[in-house]
Parts: sequence; structure tokens; C-alpha cells
Amino acid sequence: MPSKEEKSEHLRSLQKLIVLHLAKNGPQTINQTHNSTGHDYHPTHIAFKTLEKKGIVRKGKMKYLNIGRKFPLYWLTEEGALLALIEGASPTDLLTIAKQVYPNNQRFHFGLDMARHANPKIFEIALTALRTKGKLEPADLAAIMITQMETNASMKTFIETLRTYRKYPKEYEQFRQSITWMQENFNKLKEMI
Repeated sequence: MPSKEEKSEHLRSLQKLIVLHLAKNGPQTINQTHNSTGHDYHPTHIAFKTLEKKGIVRKGKMKYLNIGRKFPLYWLTEEGALLALIEGASPTDLLTIAKQVYPNNQRFHFGLDMARHANPKIFEIALTALRTKGKLEPADLAAIMITQMETNASMKTFIETLRTYRKYPKEYEQFRQSITWMQENFNKLKEMI
């Protein structure tokens, strides 16, 4: 039976505040976040360590102080960005920061770029797939596409979505393969009926 922690998609209030703060402001030290959010240092430190252990934030570059000390800057992982989106973070802010923090992670950029047009329910589908399988498979992409089609998206949104796909050739090819996979499986289902 899954633990209470595994069932919950939501974060504790301080953890949620930290995730949203990082999503909006970029990489921060624990002390910078503690000062910005107004919470005591100790609970903030514990929340960061818990988020790091869960794979929601990770240490990145170091911040060097003029007194010779250095402190790690933390920012969101892919899972952390999905949680931030679920909690209402701006996809545009996340994408801007992700391009600086993870300049070579095109898949991450693509996901955040697509989030601008997305039904928020798809973030939960993607998060579940990442947590259980470590990746999005064709069936997950099909579920995402079907969920997205349930929205009252306009033709303009559809065109913008296709434009976004075309900016990322690898993801565009996966999209085309997912459509083919769906067509083949629908045809099999149709033959069975």
C-alpha cells in the first residue's frame, strides 16, 4: 500500500513556498531563500534538504562570498518544475530560468515551452510517469494528447502547439511516432469491435 507521502502530489506549505520561490527567482542559496520568504533558517534548511532528498531540487553552482566561503545554489529538477507548474508557477518564468540553469537540456526546455499551451492536468500525468518509469513513453504521450484535446483549445492554440513542437526536432519526431502508435492501436481496437 502506498505511503501517505507517495499518494500526495502536493507539498507541505514551506516546501511549496520554496518551490514557487525558486521557480520565479532562479537558483538561490538556502540563506537567500530564507531571507526572501521570511521563514526561520532552520525550518527552511530542513525543507531544502527534504526537497533535495525527494529529487525536487538539486545543488548547482556555488555562490562565493567575499569572506572566502561558498554556498551551493539550489534550483528545481524536472520533477520540481512539474510540481511548480501544478502549484501554479509561470511556465514562461520557468523556461527562462531553465535555459540558463540547464542550457543543454532541450527536452526540459520543450516541456516548459509546451506548458504555456497545456491543460494543467497533463502535468500530473507527466509527473506520475516520471516518478513511476523515469520517462514518458508513447502511452503517456497519448494520454497527454487526449487530455489536452479535452480542453476547449482553439485552432490558434493548436497552431501554437505545433509551432512549439517544430522548434524541438527530437520531440517533434516523438510526437509523430506517438500519433502513429495511437492510429495503429485505434485501428486494432476498431477491428476488434
